[in-house]
Amino acid sequence: MNLITLNKEYEILLKDTITEYLSPNYIYIPVNNKELLVNPKDYIYKGKEVLTNTFSPISGKILGIKECYDLNIKKKFLVLENDFKEKYENRISIRKNLEKLSENELLEALKTFNLDLYNKFNTNYKKIIVNTIDEQLYVANNMFIINEYSKDLLETLNALGEILNISQLEIVVKDTDYNIINSLNSIIGLYPNISIKFLPDKYLISQKEILCDYLNIDSNFIYIDIQDLYNLYNFLKRRKKIENKFITITGTAIDNPQVIKCKLNTKLDYLIKDLVAINDNDYVLLLNSLLSEPLKNVNDIIITQNINSIFIMKKRSFQEKKCILCGRCNDVCPVKIKVSNLINNKKCNHENCIKCGLCNYICPSYININKYLDGDNNE
Repeated sequence: MNLITLNKEYEILLKDTITEYLSPNYIYIPVNNKELLVNPKDYIYKGKEVLTNTFSPISGKILGIKECYDLNIKKKFLVLENDFKEKYENRISIRKNLEKLSENELLEALKTFNLDLYNKFNTNYKKIIVNTIDEQLYVANNMFIINEYSKDLLETLNALGEILNISQLEIVVKDTDYNIINSLNSIIGLYPNISIKFLPDKYLISQKEILCDYLNIDSNFIYIDIQDLYNLYNFLKRRKKIENKFITITGTAIDNPQVIKCKLNTKLDYLIKDLVAINDNDYVLLLNSLLSEPLKNVNDIIITQNINSIFIMKKRSFQEKKCILCGRCNDVCPVKIKVSNLINNKKCNHENCIKCGLCNYICPSYININKYLDGDNNE
């Protein structure tokens, strides 16, 4: 597979520390046909299971149900009003030494915390690979997590290796991520079983299947994202369910791009109003990628687990123009699709498309090629 390095078209600098937004007035929890497990009139404690396998990140009371958006999908959300007391029903104890957990204790904790992680670790694998790479341009969630919590993360990874008798513990890092490299190098000597694997700055290289192909290894290893490791640390250490979310808010239409640690299921427009300095009246808002469709329902978007970044871009930067037949989309396609044929309504077999988005990134005419791949202009 032909991987490329993405070049930044804009120079966007992030604030050098994480901004915290942990006290919203309201939280919106997606219902998703789950059973309500509390009396709507009851006081809701922080960490309380309010819906099946869904826990409140605040303490307060239930106000009712409201329709909002998870990405571009309208859903029903349970609305909680924050009383700002952060009250727990039961006192939470802190475990000092994670490596003293038994294997059974660890697996039972994982089963409670996240079944996907439980299934990953309930195996006989002999290697753990941790991904620290932010693939999308201008997004830096993983970098900031590493810089802020490197000691906690390495402690957790080392403990997993000790408990499960896994001696090969590897952290994959882009060789251009100097901040991550410096943060890890300052303390990694304390953990001889953990090593750093340097990868070139190539788009999508940290995806498991592509990583296996690039490193010429089989898939017989546990693969975990650094944010999952961070959430696991908080659960094993303090029995905290996932209550916070890291997102990057960036773009050409704001003065203060930043990485934000916010309460999970916060309403996006509240966060933007309180934290973001927008410098242009004519802008578009995109979620997770510069490839995505501009949002039409900005006031009703909830920051769920599905959102990692928000791009607020000057609209004139995204005005679509006519295809100039430059062929750059064809050259960059890793599976050799004739993308220019697709755009110009000619025959094109695009069934092998892997949705990497490189053609969108490279197009000088800002053509939204996704709509052609989805068949909107080709049927």
